[in-house]
Amino acid sequence: MTTGRGKTNAQPSRPVHPFWQAAHRPFFLLAGLWAILIPGVWLWPGGLGLQPGLWHAHELLFGAGGAAVGGYLLTAVTSWTGRSPVPPRVIKTLAALWVVARVIVAGVETLPLPALLAGATAYLAALALFLSRELVTARVTNKAPLVVAVVVLAALDGAFVAHMRDVNTASWATLAPVLVFAVLISIIGGRAVPAFTANALRPVTPSHSPLYDRLCSGVLAFAAVLTIAWPGAWSGGALVIAGALQFWRMRGWRSLQARKHPSLFVLHAAWVWLPAGLVLTGIAVARPEVYPPTDAVHALTMGAMATMIVAISGRAAMTRTGASLVASRSLLLAFTSIWLAAAARLIAALVPEQAPAWIAGAVILWMSGWVLYLVAFRPALCGPVVRPVFSGPKRR
Repeated sequence: MTTGRGKTNAQPSRPVHPFWQAAHRPFFLLAGLWAILIPGVWLWPGGLGLQPGLWHAHELLFGAGGAAVGGYLLTAVTSWTGRSPVPPRVIKTLAALWVVARVIVAGVETLPLPALLAGATAYLAALALFLSRELVTARVTNKAPLVVAVVVLAALDGAFVAHMRDVNTASWATLAPVLVFAVLISIIGGRAVPAFTANALRPVTPSHSPLYDRLCSGVLAFAAVLTIAWPGAWSGGALVIAGALQFWRMRGWRSLQARKHPSLFVLHAAWVWLPAGLVLTGIAVARPEVYPPTDAVHALTMGAMATMIVAISGRAAMTRTGASLVASRSLLLAFTSIWLAAAARLIAALVPEQAPAWIAGAVILWMSGWVLYLVAFRPALCGPVVRPVFSGPKRR
């Protein structure tokens, strides 16, 4: 007897713990746990011997963000290719590489640079390699941009770690991965939000144009490259235009109707942070005296990235009632808390004299939100894997 991956089962295999039977379980758990721990670097005496600001930014992007990207792509690739789910041994290997990367980065000031770069980037590189093999084997080409984005993230991870080692190099390394994650949100979220909305609101059907979707993501990618290469008024303006286009995508998404379905509306509320973050970052790049760039990027990280992670990954833990998904109160509170944390962090830059209080409030909301997220996500960590993971049964 052969499996979907072409292997012969001559003998029964040992049972696999349910936790390792689906990629979203360990990787979304790691993302949530790490998101809680990241602010702790500011509380630890001496900042763990690291540069706290750079470690904080790196681990939010490549630690929590990298785990979330892996959890989503490894889960979704099964639907894209029609192949059997990702084997537990692959999930365990990638999770181990993610943990190794976190330990390696903690030794950024002492390890040899080649070992540091290899250990820090191994997880994302291995993730890209596995996804490439799956897509090539199934002859699926339309998802290639997502693999390219993971490869770029792996390269930027190396650049960021080198920047942590010597703060006088690659100053663009801190903004570049933020913009790559924005492109990923545009590609993945820009398809997921209207698709999930269409399934939940039938016979009401959201309207969106695949051609316009590609235009929006293309303009954003161009603006990102321009910003990294030539930061200034022109690149800042390009980001503002990209943000306006992303906001215009929502015109046919039936967001007002979606507000009646909390499990669906969180996706629309999360999406708002993408155009808002691009516009605010564009203003900060063009006119840093108006709004500091280091504060503006929180609209894309704490706002767009974090809330979209909760909105999409949380669907795996929602109660399934027929063709509907019902979000728990804990998940909705988690989303609201993280959404407000992002807003509070941005307000802090507008009131310098009160900034410490606003930042403290943002940290409390952030950590409380992720604790609630883990509470809400706990039912998805065990038991039979219900597929499709991110959506209920298709309405007909």
